[in-house]
Amino acid sequence: ETVLRVKPENMARQAGLWGDAYDALKRQPEFAGAETAPLWELQVLAGHYHPSVRLFAERLIARTKLEYKGDPLEDFQTINFLDKWVYKNPKK
Repeated sequence: ETVLRVKPENMARQAGLWGDAYDALKRQPEFAGAETAPLWELQVLAGHYHPSVRLFAERLIARTKLEYKGDPLEDFQTINFLDKWVYKNPKK
């Protein structure tokens, strides 16, 4: 179970992004309030078990610059992880 340290609505207010709550039932997406939805997701990802995911989420929340040398869409694909795991040298 993930425990939120900061309520997302408070985080959104601090960032100046607070509006109406997200409503998926709106007929027009521009009035659904989706601009606050990523804040909820980032708060949950800030408690992720993977250190890179946690670091990226925390930096986005803090609005600091992300510096990553490489292509994250390419580097973090499942196949790359499996290749590293399968071809890893065994411990002696």
